[in-house]
Amino acid sequence: MADYYDIQPLAQLALHKLHRILCTFALHNERVCDVVALLRFCFEEDERPLLRELVCAFAACHLKQLWANLEFRELFAAHGLLSSAITCFVVERLD
Repeated sequence: MADYYDIQPLAQLALHKLHRILCTFALHNERVCDVVALLRFCFEEDERPLLRELVCAFAACHLKQLWANLEFRELFAAHGLLSSAITCFVVERLD
């Protein structure tokens, strides 16, 4: 809604709240599909760069656990932008 009506403060607030949620989110194996669904939304139905960046940073932090999920690996293989963004965050964490 914030993007549709171009209400930037609302969009920033939504991203901030999502960031806070992801910072405290404990990723259990039963919830991996929810993260995959969020990634799928970001790369198949939405093009907001800040949202993509935030979700990819979260995915990079939990890559080992996500990689065990076949649906995630298929999504990773199908979307070059997703793969590139997550890989960039992983490489940054190596330094």
